Amino acid sequence: MHKEEEEDRLATIASLQAILYPKSIAVIGHRATPGRLVNLLVRALIESDYVGAVYPVNPNIEVVSSIKTYPSVLAIPGEVEMAIIAVPAPVVPRVAEECGQKGVKGLIVISDGFKESGPEGAVRERELREIALGHGMRVVGPNCMGVLNTDPAISMNATFSPANNLPGNVSFLSQSGAMGEVILAMPVL
Repeated sequence: MHKEEEEDRLATIASLQAILYPKSIAVIGHRATPGRLVNLLVRALIESDYVGAVYPVNPNIEVVSSIKTYPSVLAIPGEVEMAIIAVPAPVVPRVAEECGQKGVKGLIVISDGFKESGPEGAVRERELREIALGHGMRVVGPNCMGVLNTDPAISMNATFSPANNLPGNVSFLSQSGAMGEVILAMPVL
């Protein structure tokens, strides 16, 4: 491998740190009632004993799961390394742009309503991609269940799944959220 190729490979690996080992996470949504997605995401982070800071973002309420909320990611004091976005699809580009302005390095876009929903969604997805590229952000999604990392150094369940799997030596990626849920729900042998 040439030196330039090796440097590119290492840069790619380093850029995933914000997704796999974020020091702080903003959970951005518009609703926060019991059972709603934002509550599930915040609760999953807390119950997995995530080692970093969790910042719920919601302009409509003051508290989610006993944690103070912020009206936007830009209002959060200090650094936000990753953001989980769970807002209606038409709002995602604006929220992603705010994340880029904040210096967020990784996005998990749970929201649906993108390429899978037709031409308008495809345009929205291209816009999200351009925003992410313009700010140097890595993106998982859109329309995904999130990311789970059971390494005790991070202990992060950034999904809407109640699963809290034990640390191990297997990695699992799934294009299907339903399949991901089934695998995560399997008992550990």
